[in-house]
Amino acid sequence: MNHSTVNILTLCDEILVAIFNKLNNIDVLHSLIGVNRELDRLARDITFTQSLDLVAISSNKDNDSRNNSILDRFCFDILPRIQHNIDCLTLDLLLMDRILRIGHYSKLHKINLVIFQLEMASRILNVLNDCVGIEIHSVDRTNTDPKYLPCIIVEKYERNNILLFKLICQYGSLNNTFEAGQLMNLKDACPNDLKLVNIDDLKPITIIEASRLYSRGSTTGRTCNCRGNCAMKTCPCKKENVFCSTKCHSKRGGCLNMD
Repeated sequence: MNHSTVNILTLCDEILVAIFNKLNNIDVLHSLIGVNRELDRLARDITFTQSLDLVAISSNKDNDSRNNSILDRFCFDILPRIQHNIDCLTLDLLLMDRILRIGHYSKLHKINLVIFQLEMASRILNVLNDCVGIEIHSVDRTNTDPKYLPCIIVEKYERNNILLFKLICQYGSLNNTFEAGQLMNLKDACPNDLKLVNIDDLKPITIIEASRLYSRGSTTGRTCNCRGNCAMKTCPCKKENVFCSTKCHSKRGGCLNMD
């Protein structure tokens, strides 16, 4: 059998570009830039540098060290050479600041941001004392009740590579821990009552109990449904020295035990 070899450098540009088009742009740039003058020239062509998706080389649990090495090379060597060709970047949210600081992207007009690892992003997006919301299960509320229980982050830690959060609400310290995906940002809508809570005075409470208290607007965790005017201790709310809420007897209006 006859064997023949072809030196890739003897091929014309059209054939080389057709071959390189079978690869993604990141592989072309990482593999060819700096090899020699001819391949470097082809790799830096606008075909491979106009739009870059750098999410693939973001921190990846499968091969962290290799991806970090590739990312470093792009930041220190490759991007500075091609920065003026780039008009679109797709980035992991956590990489945005680093990538944008290293170049002057004169043609850049579009950036696609991706939250590659929610747990990693939560290190930035959720910090201690932030106000967040936890969804209230539908069985613990009516259709007109709030859907989220306002809480404050008091602790966060990692377990089995998952970032967990400890929360308090105005009724107590929640027994459960919560992952980043369960938290709703309420920084701009944090209730004043929650901001003034003294953490040292709070007792443990389940998410179910806290949700019911918040939904029903009563520190007793129940509605009295009294038929009278709630002026006597026979009213469960009056007995607990708390005001009735509008849900206690919504069909007939107020009572004497309302704020």
